[in-house]
Amino acid sequence: MFMQGGDTIRALKVIVDATGYDLRQARDIVYALIYDIEVPRRS
Repeated sequence: MFMQGGDTIRALKVIVDATGYDLRQARDIVYALIYDIEVPRRS
């Protein structure tokens, strides 16, 4: 929802809060969604 509005900062916060990922991992997910590539998985 936030990605459609271009609010990437808010999308990052939602991902971090929901998953417990650090900021770098959340940023990778956001960019994967923006550029329509495979979303990285937690290792």
